[in-house]
Amino acid sequence: MLTPIPLDVDVGNIDIISQCRRRNVGNYEPWHRHEGERGKVDPRSEAFLQKLLNLEAAENVTNDSRNDIIGVNVAAGSDITAVTLSVAFYYLDKSPEKMTKLCEEISTAEKEG
Repeated sequence: MLTPIPLDVDVGNIDIISQCRRRNVGNYEPWHRHEGERGKVDPRSEAFLQKLLNLEAAENVTNDSRNDIIGVNVAAGSDITAVTLSVAFYYLDKSPEKMTKLCEEISTAEKEG
């Protein structure tokens, strides 16, 4: 299982990604194998993190290059997330019965913990 980014990471250090990576990379491969066995991911696939690590090992990627690659992917993911949420809220606003049902489901889930 992957661990969350620890709160004791030295935020004064620009290379936070390397600190977190060193702490979490060892957990990635067992998690990926486990999820593959459960049928949740293709065990033959290689995730973005693994591809980046392989690229670093093979081509001596600089910290700046690595951070640029990660930044582009985070920005791309943020844009897609924003568009998806905007569309979801638009359709919820246009369909009051769906909004009511969603609010009820959220309230029920919150009460059940």
